[in-house]
Amino acid sequence: MEINGAGLGTPLQDLEVLAQKEFYGLSIILDEKAPNNTFPWQIDVDARFANGGRARLGSIITIPSSSGPQGQSAGGNFAVRPTGVGRIVAIASAPGAVGWWVRVSAAVGAQAELFLVPGRGYGVVGMFPLTNNGQPLPALPYRSDRNPALATSRVVIPTRTRIWAFKGLRAAGAGTAFFQAFDSTTVPAAGTAADFVEPLAANQTFFHQVPFGPQEVQNGISWALSSTADVFTPTGNAELWVRTYFD
Repeated sequence: MEINGAGLGTPLQDLEVLAQKEFYGLSIILDEKAPNNTFPWQIDVDARFANGGRARLGSIITIPSSSGPQGQSAGGNFAVRPTGVGRIVAIASAPGAVGWWVRVSAAVGAQAELFLVPGRGYGVVGMFPLTNNGQPLPALPYRSDRNPALATSRVVIPTRTRIWAFKGLRAAGAGTAFFQAFDSTTVPAAGTAADFVEPLAANQTFFHQVPFGPQEVQNGISWALSSTADVFTPTGNAELWVRTYFD
């Protein structure tokens, strides 16, 4: 299927792939078209299960096919490709999967053909990005951030990264409040929809791990305490200790 970029993070189309019950693997092939092969693509993948459920396996940002095998655009000992190239950009595996849901996006100007090939799986659970020469991207050691004092909100990092987990404590308060995290360079304005939500009673600890591996965020990570679940309603109460694990 031919796809054209509409803006990174702007979904082009939601694609469904149905597979036989035992086909719990997926190969994702991207054939980028020169001269429009200088753009990264964002690919989000969910596995579908027989009970109708759907689980996010992961999100990746591809290396443009115009780059060398390790992503270099010039220099070094790596060839720079002036033409497009078809290649497997990621593989996914989820035992019990009976289908797949894939969303792709890229900057305006990007052009490619996308092929989704279900298969027997790869023996592990998750989604794994590959370099241009077909090798797994090296794993990044995760970092952690913790606020030095009880806080009502915090900006963890104002750049694109991946979230692994949140661990924390609501050290005071009464009734139920909500830990919310955002894909944002700042603590957003009231009324903003949250990307992660965890309900907290007074003096409750929590641990929220992203299912099936880290989750890509495009802008950064911030968090806050809210009095409502779906959208941010500031409480103004400094009640949270939070440790954030990220790349």
